Amino acid sequence: MAVYRQIHTTFWQDPFVLDCLDYKEKYFYLYLMTNSKTTQCGIYEISEKVMQLETDLSGEEITELINKFVEHEKIKYNRNTKEIYIINWIKYNPINNTNIEKCVLKELGEIKDETFKTDLIRACIHLEYKIPLIKGVYKGLVRGLHDPTKQKEEEEEEEKEEEEEQEESGNNSSLKKNDKDFREIATLYQHVIGQPNALTSGWINTILNDYGFDWVKSAMLEAEKRGKRNKKYIEAILQNWKNEGGMKFKGDGFIGANRENDDEGLGQYADIGIKL
Repeated sequence: MAVYRQIHTTFWQDPFVLDCLDYKEKYFYLYLMTNSKTTQCGIYEISEKVMQLETDLSGEEITELINKFVEHEKIKYNRNTKEIYIINWIKYNPINNTNIEKCVLKELGEIKDETFKTDLIRACIHLEYKIPLIKGVYKGLVRGLHDPTKQKEEEEEEEKEEEEEQEESGNNSSLKKNDKDFREIATLYQHVIGQPNALTSGWINTILNDYGFDWVKSAMLEAEKRGKRNKKYIEAILQNWKNEGGMKFKGDGFIGANRENDDEGLGQYADIGIKL
């Protein structure tokens, strides 16, 4: 137990203090927050007789003052256990390090009114204090309380899972598209070039990655049209399109850089190093 208590200077500007309390009530309110029985957690045992002796107020005045502060929800008072709970104390005296948490944990073990204990833990959770020691000891109480910190962690975990699912879905969609493209080119390969071998899959994947599905399909069809059913010719077509800035489609036909056949029937492919 500390030998002093801190009172914030804004105490005197608090609307409740300014508008609702007279001088005697302000005096009693300060007494509740600074007497020798106060604790770190804001719950402590004190009898009305002790209050009378220390404040020089009568028993009737003490009872009236307690009732007023209870009515305004500033304190709770259990006359059977003689315990006072200053409701907002923990808000202005935060649990912001392990030593304070250990002190509060010890004080919790001395509280007789279980509802006070529950209310205090609920307030700590609502204020999002990091109280792993308290949560560990009072698992039963914590389990039934709404924990915004835990909820926030769960929401973040859900968001992460959703992002991962979306990413996985996107990857799956991409894989499905890639698989579809590969299967179509593989089928076209058998039609244009012939039976695949051990190197065919790697070759198809390479040209698909380098040139894309549309180019590869069109190059294979063009090679078939020219009667040049081999991989090197297809690669040469693709490289030529790349050098010439691409290919264009018009209707169902193909428009290249120069589609007129020369004397050898090669057209635009006469200079790409392929011999008939």
